[in-house]
Amino acid sequence: KDLQGSLDTFAEVILALSDITAEDFSRPVTSNQRYRDIDGLVHLLLRLYEGASGTNSASIRQKCLDIWDKLLQRRATVAWALTRGLDATGH
Repeated sequence: KDLQGSLDTFAEVILALSDITAEDFSRPVTSNQRYRDIDGLVHLLLRLYEGASGTNSASIRQKCLDIWDKLLQRRATVAWALTRGLDATGH
């Protein structure tokens, strides 16, 4: 959260972790830790989406949207933050 500037350099890692996390929501929940852990990752994913630039920006944004779709389909409790964040930015 404290890192300033573009996250494009870290796009591959952020997208991979986000995708794994979204897939993890298909398994039964044994504790609330999963919901707490994803909070920071969700913020990074939103920042990546908003700040994507350069030749891969369309691809990065599409991958972000695909991951958000997975979170929404799995009824991740943090999915509301994604939608709220998009609404706030006018996307």
